[in-house]
Amino acid sequence: MRILYALCTWGLGHASRSLPVIRAFLRKGHEVSVISSGRSLKMLKNELGNDVKYYEMPDYPAPYSSGKFTFYLKFGAAVPAIMKGIKREHRELERIVSSEKYHRIVSDNRYGIYHRDIPSYLITHQLRFMAPHRISFIEKKGERFVASFQDKFTSFIVPDDENGSLSGELSHRLDYIDTKKVFYSGPLSDFSKKDTKHDIDLFISISGPEPQRSIFERNIMESAPYFPPRTVITLGKSEEYGKKRRGNAVVYTYLTKERREDLMNRSKLILSRSGYSTLMDLAVLGKKAVFIPTPAQTEQEYLSKYHMEKGTYFSMNQKEFCMKEALLRSQKYKGISMDGLRSVERILSLLG
Repeated sequence: MRILYALCTWGLGHASRSLPVIRAFLRKGHEVSVISSGRSLKMLKNELGNDVKYYEMPDYPAPYSSGKFTFYLKFGAAVPAIMKGIKREHRELERIVSSEKYHRIVSDNRYGIYHRDIPSYLITHQLRFMAPHRISFIEKKGERFVASFQDKFTSFIVPDDENGSLSGELSHRLDYIDTKKVFYSGPLSDFSKKDTKHDIDLFISISGPEPQRSIFERNIMESAPYFPPRTVITLGKSEEYGKKRRGNAVVYTYLTKERREDLMNRSKLILSRSGYSTLMDLAVLGKKAVFIPTPAQTEQEYLSKYHMEKGTYFSMNQKEFCMKEALLRSQKYKGISMDGLRSVERILSLLG
């Protein structure tokens, strides 16, 4: 079977959660082509090499802002560009399909990657878009937007369980989406839990879109005097490789999947953004964590608050971040553990 797999490039999370699915397709003997761009495309090439065919296709602009008060202005200005981008990528998809025959299309959060004659599946954990201050009519508009694609995709694949253990209201308690179109696969992670020594006190993962990624990095580095004795930091820069020391920390510009999996398994505590893909990795590894949500990225802010209220993960605002306090208060939070082994199998079964 020939599969066309497209993924969103707003940070590396969509690429990391797509890897186990793509690898499973390859193990089954399927031929896979990938649509991506930027750092995500670089990461996929690093991990998959020449085992897949690549198409570079620019994503639509991420409507992130530096604060809640500017969110609506920036988001409103970005909507026309996003809609234009969806139409553009759909035209490009039609061009690719006209010259290359595919039997299935899988799209991780790229709404224009579907075809009327090919079974098409949208992977998303965000069936509802969270608005700053949880303004109801705006969130309803967001769900209606996703619902408008119900007839274009064969199914919406949500990488969570039916109870909403990870995503909460992002993908549950829906008003406009037909639940028969929603398939809960369980968490998607390229990692697996290992029985190993926990000889790393703190693993810090710096990631996400600019400029907030660099701001996060600067805040972390200013906390160097408070790093525990055995600290590891990764900067998430897939375009370069390097290693240096900062206080008690070993700092890597980029880690391969195997190296990252090993270090996270060995870590007692993870400090990171509260991106959904990171959340799935933590659940599969059964790790405790501290979340620093990206400012004005409402999904991350919602997830941080949701899990803090559940008592699973501690969270701090980026402006108020204090390493000493974060390490102390995180001890009271239990984390969450989920089985991710069957999730990919469920997706393969769904696609036939």
